[in-house]
Amino acid sequence: MAYEPDSSRLLLTCKKVGSKDMKDDLVIYRVPLPFADTARITVLAVPLEQVIGTNPWKNFEPSDMAIDPATKNYVLISSLQKGIAVITPGGDVVRSGPLPPGHPQPEGLAITTDNIMIVSDEATTKPAAITLYRWR
Repeated sequence: MAYEPDSSRLLLTCKKVGSKDMKDDLVIYRVPLPFADTARITVLAVPLEQVIGTNPWKNFEPSDMAIDPATKNYVLISSLQKGIAVITPGGDVVRSGPLPPGHPQPEGLAITTDNIMIVSDEATTKPAAITLYRWR
């Protein structure tokens, strides 16, 4: 989940899409705040084929997302694929690829205004960890 301050809405991404019509899409629900009416929820559906690109993944199942403060693009990570994807608010895939090595279970993501990407890993066979990267 991420908060999009420019449009005052929550962004919710689906790891597993329940709708058969969108089973081949990466789905992001946009929920306006304050929330008062389900009819105002919009859906951004990006074809998985575009998100996957030339990567060896069969799917892309997001575990978290953040908004790049400079570009306003959506940045998503996938724990299962150990991948990252950058998508514009209009649904265009800017890039996708593997996360840097060493992430056993990347589940959390944040990007700071001073261009630091923070990835958190849940504990698995190793202790939980937070890793910082220069972003862009």
